[in-house]
Amino acid sequence: MYQSLSRGYLVTKLSNNGFSQHRLIHVLVAEAFIQIQNGLQIDHIDRNRLNNHYTNLRYVTNSENSKNRTAYKGKDAIYVDQIPERCIEVTEYNQHRFENYFINPSTYEMYYYNDLQYRQLNLNTAQNGSIYYCTKNNQNKQVRLCLSVLKSQYRMVEQVE
Repeated sequence: MYQSLSRGYLVTKLSNNGFSQHRLIHVLVAEAFIQIQNGLQIDHIDRNRLNNHYTNLRYVTNSENSKNRTAYKGKDAIYVDQIPERCIEVTEYNQHRFENYFINPSTYEMYYYNDLQYRQLNLNTAQNGSIYYCTKNNQNKQVRLCLSVLKSQYRMVEQVE
């Protein structure tokens, strides 16, 4: 048996009677210690691909797994345990409904709560110059939330210093 890295995950080679195969360590651990749930992916709760302790692994859907990712469009994700009390929950935008999205009315930082921690969302700039956040609505459809519309809809006034 040997170990190597593949895309940041530990991999081992198992051999038996001349037959060998490469297996991801976290998959072997999950199969041994957590009840197998077919059709689901294995997520590292703390996002550390080298932490393969069974208490750090869980079976999740593809959608749930993507909500706990370490990076988005090449930018590292920032996770925090708490957000400022003044944050406003964003529950609707145009005809879309949302859960677990929050915006800070002072800094316009936006967060998504993934049932573990809050992930700070990245601001993006469209070709027309508008600034927006990429989100998913309650139907799991990707929706761009334009910052100027959010400011108006949630009555956020820019602070003059």
